[in-house]
Amino acid sequence: MAASTFEIEASKQELYLLSKRDEEEKDRLDQQSNVIKIVRDGHVLDPKIPKQNIFRIADIATGTGIWLREVATELADRGYRSPLETVGFDISPEQFPKGSVPENKFVVWDMTTSFPQGYHNSFDVVHIRLVTVAIKVEQIKVVVENLVELLKPGGYLQWTDFSYTNGREIIYPAGEGDLSCEPEGEMMFTFHGEQRYSYDTTGDVKKALQSLPMEDVHVTDHTGASHRRPEIRGMVAEWHSRVIPLFMEMMSLRKGQDKEQAAMTADAYRKKVIEMGKRGTIFEVPITTLVARRKSNL
Repeated sequence: MAASTFEIEASKQELYLLSKRDEEEKDRLDQQSNVIKIVRDGHVLDPKIPKQNIFRIADIATGTGIWLREVATELADRGYRSPLETVGFDISPEQFPKGSVPENKFVVWDMTTSFPQGYHNSFDVVHIRLVTVAIKVEQIKVVVENLVELLKPGGYLQWTDFSYTNGREIIYPAGEGDLSCEPEGEMMFTFHGEQRYSYDTTGDVKKALQSLPMEDVHVTDHTGASHRRPEIRGMVAEWHSRVIPLFMEMMSLRKGQDKEQAAMTADAYRKKVIEMGKRGTIFEVPITTLVARRKSNL
């Protein structure tokens, strides 16, 4: 999947906290995708989703389109038919890959708005991930409704997102003396609540699905992967040292700090995480994955 076309649709002003879209951010997103795959035991498409006869896939909040490239590779490497068409939706086109192959399409669209009628009931798989800081908790229900509309009868929804049901200590571990992430963790959790972001996105998605024509709903908690698998601890610590400082920088800007102050706040935390990682502190990627199937007898 080397190329793409662009279909531009109107979108609303975004709420996404991490709305930084330079080359460094593209690199971070692609690296993060690999981290998520490893934390999820090497799976791109969830193992609960049958791999046969997948003809059309949608990726919501697609960013650079990395997940679509990964899933096409995974299907091909495992001997399955590659999807005939993939569509990546995002509120901004700034990170879309360049190219001109019609079967790999990228569309500017706001997921809080019902998708164009032509896309309804047409996808075998709809995938979305890491939108916790892109939507308010009260918007989750309408987003879920919009995604279910995209699915064919029998199609699958896969939603991977942050979950803090295991507590903030596993994400922001304590250390010795000044080498502790607890103060920043408390600050981030407070901000999370102030912004009305969900503390358990897939849990809220599961609740929203109860009134929709969906079945076989499963949620898998991937938190704890670093504790179980020592070989990935360095990679996860590096991920933490990149993503959480970015959260903090953008949070600081929203709270009124100037750019220099916000950058200094983020850099100080980044250096602390790197040092804690060297001293053996274990960091986690606190994500869960929900998989559900649209009912066939509609």
